[in-house]
Amino acid sequence: MEAALWIVRGAAVYAIIGVFFSVWFVTRGIGRVDPATTGSTWGFRAMITPACCALWPLAFFWLLRGRSWKGSES
Repeated sequence: MEAALWIVRGAAVYAIIGVFFSVWFVTRGIGRVDPATTGSTWGFRAMITPACCALWPLAFFWLLRGRSWKGSES
């Protein structure tokens, strides 16, 4: 039972970090990864927020490396 509690706590921490990261990422960081998204609508940003929340380690890695979504530039 204690292992299940640790798994739930880990998932909660992952989700909390994902929420905070995705809010920052869709408002400020997305333009650094993909310059074509500069000036995009709030509808587009709302649409990609759940994916950014779930895949925040990948998006964070892209920000650190300075690579684009396609990985072809940089």
